[in-house]
Amino acid sequence: MEKYRLIEERHVNDVDAQVYYYQHIKSGARVVKIANKDKNKTFAIAFKTEPVDDCGIPHILEHSVLNGSKKYPIKSPFDQLLKGSLSTFLNAMTGSDITMFPVASISNKDYFNLMDVYLDAVFNPLLLNDNRILKQEGWRVELFNRDDMPQYTGVVYNEMKGAYSDPLRELDFCINRSLFPDNGFGRSAGGYPKAIRTLTQEHFIDYYKKHYTPENAYVYFYGDADFSKELEILDGYLSNYDITGADFDIVPQKPFDKPKVVSGFYPASESATETTDTYLALGLAVGRNTDLKLLLALDILIDVLVNQETGAIRQAFTEAKLGSDIEVWFDNTQENVFTFVGHNCNAADAEKFKTVIMSTLKDVVNKGVDKESLAGVINRREFALREGNDAQQGLRRFLEMISAWMYGKNPIDCIENELQLNQLKTAIDEGYLENVINQYFLNNNHQVLVDFKPKAGLEAEIEQETANELKQLKDSLSDEQIDKLIADTKALAEFQNREETPEELACIPVLTKEDLNPQAENFPIVEKEIDGVKTLCYNGFTHDIIYLSALFNVDVVPMELMKYVALLGEFIGKVDTQNFSYGELDRYKKTYTGSCMPSMSSYSLYQGERKPYIQFNISGKVLTEKVDKLTYIIEEMALRSDFSDKQRIKDLLSRIFSRFDTEINSSTFYYIRNRALSYFNQSSCIEESLFGIDYYFFVKDLYKNFDNKFDEIIENFNKISKLLFCRKNLILHATVQEKDFDKLSLSLSKFIANLPNNDVEHKPWKVTPKVKNEAFTGQTKVQYVVRGFDYSQVTDFKWNGKMNVLSKILTLEFLHNAVRVRGGAYGCFSIISIDGLMSFSSYRDPNLKNTLDVYDKAVEFIENFDATDDVMLKYIIGAISAKDQPITVSQKGSVALTRYFGGRTFEDIQRERTEILNTTAQDIKNFAPLLRSFNSHNAVCIYGGEEIINENKDLFYNIR
Repeated sequence: MEKYRLIEERHVNDVDAQVYYYQHIKSGARVVKIANKDKNKTFAIAFKTEPVDDCGIPHILEHSVLNGSKKYPIKSPFDQLLKGSLSTFLNAMTGSDITMFPVASISNKDYFNLMDVYLDAVFNPLLLNDNRILKQEGWRVELFNRDDMPQYTGVVYNEMKGAYSDPLRELDFCINRSLFPDNGFGRSAGGYPKAIRTLTQEHFIDYYKKHYTPENAYVYFYGDADFSKELEILDGYLSNYDITGADFDIVPQKPFDKPKVVSGFYPASESATETTDTYLALGLAVGRNTDLKLLLALDILIDVLVNQETGAIRQAFTEAKLGSDIEVWFDNTQENVFTFVGHNCNAADAEKFKTVIMSTLKDVVNKGVDKESLAGVINRREFALREGNDAQQGLRRFLEMISAWMYGKNPIDCIENELQLNQLKTAIDEGYLENVINQYFLNNNHQVLVDFKPKAGLEAEIEQETANELKQLKDSLSDEQIDKLIADTKALAEFQNREETPEELACIPVLTKEDLNPQAENFPIVEKEIDGVKTLCYNGFTHDIIYLSALFNVDVVPMELMKYVALLGEFIGKVDTQNFSYGELDRYKKTYTGSCMPSMSSYSLYQGERKPYIQFNISGKVLTEKVDKLTYIIEEMALRSDFSDKQRIKDLLSRIFSRFDTEINSSTFYYIRNRALSYFNQSSCIEESLFGIDYYFFVKDLYKNFDNKFDEIIENFNKISKLLFCRKNLILHATVQEKDFDKLSLSLSKFIANLPNNDVEHKPWKVTPKVKNEAFTGQTKVQYVVRGFDYSQVTDFKWNGKMNVLSKILTLEFLHNAVRVRGGAYGCFSIISIDGLMSFSSYRDPNLKNTLDVYDKAVEFIENFDATDDVMLKYIIGAISAKDQPITVSQKGSVALTRYFGGRTFEDIQRERTEILNTTAQDIKNFAPLLRSFNSHNAVCIYGGEEIINENKDLFYNIR
């Protein structure tokens, strides 16, 4: 400890830990340790990284430092750790002013291995002397043949092309650029695609040398690891540096004398119009992130004013008919940014949008923030503090402290959440929230009003500009320069293709088989009965919280109404009931429970053949002494929801479609992958209808034709409710301490007694999956390329734990090297699941046909697969690690329920684990026929740009 100066030591009840704050004397690095009994140990190191331009250097460095280091001189130690570590978290992230490298593991040995690899990566990276790393991870010009046109590619370049295909990402950039014209918060830390192409190796290295130094480092330890050993390992790196007095401060933006007004455009289809598809945004710079009371106040105001159903600004926005939905973005960087965003608005309403917000805020100040709403929001905060329902507590606490810590706040203060909330409650009674609104909203000129309009053809303009630039580049090159570019391209490909030898890979610290737990963990369900209703219980220590679900089997509803079942889940709890207005119900839930909401869940039953099993759930969590409140709310939502208010239904449907439209743009990968899998079995086909692209088009049709569809919607809601919500169609699930079961049982008896007792008829849904080979086009610069397959129907292969290892190898060895490293896609995955489904997927991929060609080569890869026992052990460890992620007690209850409905016994779970542990290289080779069949069925689903889809139209049966 003599090499570190203790700044403060304090016990923090929130984390049940002694917390230490040190500074390394020689280098100046700051160090925090949260010393508690949590076995899920966390290490993180972060650097303040203000962008100096839009080239994305902070983001590219985040990728690049993990591509080999002095002590670990291989192409990607990070990827080797993914293959063979017991990490429970392993990643790196870039923010607008920070780059951070967190890892976590339950294993002591693994934890210290991970820490050392990360420390060597950030302080001794190979990128300093190897320009191939920037070309691979950042950007490059690629040309393989003289007759071809050169192309721009690179992992981050393609990632950000995909990111900026989302109009909301472009809008966010526009807002920040307008609010912070003079510092890094107005620049793209991730990298703006056009600007990335200007980044030079010299600029890249200079930025690294300035920012990746202990003097600019924030180091974090959490959990039960030996603190002395942590500090000793850390000092081995920090002691190589001295304090230089370098300045890493970010000069705050000078406040504006008057508000700004800005217009912008995003790529859109021909059908989009400025009158219905414009985003309106009002962004404000609102104080410093070191003001913890202000941060909490702003977070609470978001809930009170916008997020809850009766929020003053939400209601004003809806009544003014400004658009389909309003939300708030809040970014607590050095200068906090608070942005109101309206969806599906009219560009001409920009000033009206601002006026409605400001006049509503004035009214809130004059009348005072609604105390009843405030009480419900604060209750939720207090409930969350008591619950602590997060298995990654170490990471969570790091994220809570790091942003304010970088700007001089004592990091220990940042994790005393209960104290902060109590202080805020006192300040609220003295008018603090009203003062915040006055100071930071009503009397704040540091703001920008943005109308962000759709522009058809803009994407084609951007692509044409890039094509012209590449043509000019090629035309400007001499024959010798073209030959050099081709040679450089092939040399990089050879570097990427070269397999490292076992001797080279031996530098990465590894675990042994003895470090792995051979025993699976059991989460037993206890079957009980309450008044004739099956009640499934998972017993665990829950801090006197009950997690309860009322489960209603959906197969009592005719199949032609199944989409309406999913839609019903969007409305229950947000409409009036017999005893509550929707606003009163919302406040009641927040006041007395931790949550209460409907959802849908899907299981595959394994009873000789797979059968889909779909449930409509109303689930919540509550303190044991208030369990009657939760069961009453569930009863009210299920039995007494009123769908007759046409305007309310219209407003909700508009919001639902708007959010769905946004999500399908931001989470495209998941929708396309699930669409591909729906080609093969009933469960996936039904899930697609309930949650996927089919459901999206269903919601869109209702939204576009609401007046003609309203009567049909209400008739179907009422019909479905009567079929679903009855005693004989109910199963209960609870995660509860045994001592609290009797109290829960009494409450549930009242609930059950009030349910209708009519008979039910179960008619299992049957659908016939069909391979559709579809392509979906959109305003995007990248592709999502999925091939799917059902091995259980057309091969002799049955589910085996060894398939977990096969999936790891295909993802981290085969696809990673071919699709990500060489192909430039941001991500790629092989997933093989117990329900018989198998898929290859790429994410933010510049290619389409080339990626499908890579998928074809998986057979050859597996046929020729060879690995030593040491190499196989890495993959086995990686597969076991995925099974051993830490989970909370409520998550254990959910896992128990999934196993129960899936018909999986603990013996099945243990057998699968044993199969993983005993996997050999020959076992992997034996899967070659599986891959051959996978290729021969060639079922694909793609999302991509219109031009590249049409160039490959022969691959598809249908383009939408």
